[in-house]
Formats: sequence, structure tokens, C-alpha cells
Amino acid sequence: MSLLLAAAVVHKARLLLENHPGEVSVIRALPWGKQHAGVLLVVAAAAELLGALSIWVLPAIGLGIATVLLFTYTTLLRRLPREAPCHCFGASSAATVRTALPRNVILTGLCGAAATIYFIDPDAEVQIPVAVAAALVTLSFVAGLEATERFARRTQLEGEPLGTR
Repeated sequence: MSLLLAAAVVHKARLLLENHPGEVSVIRALPWGKQHAGVLLVVAAAAELLGALSIWVLPAIGLGIATVLLFTYTTLLRRLPREAPCHCFGASSAATVRTALPRNVILTGLCGAAATIYFIDPDAEVQIPVAVAAALVTLSFVAGLEATERFARRTQLEGEPLGTR
């Protein structure tokens, strides 16, 4: 997770250095994102850097930061069209919102579970039953999100006049 956060920091730093902070689709989706894109990128990069470094020194804190960041990004990604490019890790990622959402939800659940394990017992070795339970809860959540999305799309299609499908 530390390496993923570091990759995200590098991507944001590149955008800032090239003076392209508005290229981040999640920021553009915010009503006030275009005006404050540079500031938002700096804040996000600082939080990601803090999380990446904290994972090595204080794992519970670092993984907690990663959990909050992933939850925030996932929530913001839901504002974008499902086929929009994600660019979560810069040009190296060809992910779309459709593929990024489940990935982020799974990572959020796993980071949250790991942060909880470290918070409860900082000297804990990998606790397989807790990790498996967290993964199952996360996968259930992803399946629920997808089912809700499909239901919403089907309901929307059924509400349209005949012949427009």
C-alpha cells in the first residue's frame, strides 16, 4: 500500500510540475475543483506521502490514513461516468471508473482491516481469519454496490418511453 501511495504522490507531483493540476478527473468532478485544483493536489499528495511513510513507522496510523484516502477517492469516483478513465496512478493505469471502484473498495476494506489489527495488537503477525473475514465483508460490499447499480440502471431503462432502449 505504501508503494501505491508513493506512486500516486509521484503522479500528482508530475502534474503540478507540468502545470496540469486540472487533469485529475476526480478534481474536475467537484463543483469548485477547477478553481482549486492545484491546492487540492498538494493536499492530497501531502496526505498520501504521510500515509506512505507512516505505514513503515506507525502501521495502524498509516493504514488508517490509506483507508480514509481510498474511501474518499472511491466516493468521488462514483460521481464520474462508469467508462471514464480513472488515471489513479497516472498514465501507467488504463483503469476506468468501472474497474477502479471495486479495486478501491477492496483495498479500502483490506487497509481498514489491517489498520484495525495493528491498532488492537501492534505486534500481531498476519491474522488470517481476520483478514479473510475482512475480505469477505469487502467483497460482499462490492457485490452490493454492483447490484444496486444494476438495479438503478434497469429501473431507469424501464422508466423510459418505449423504443428508446
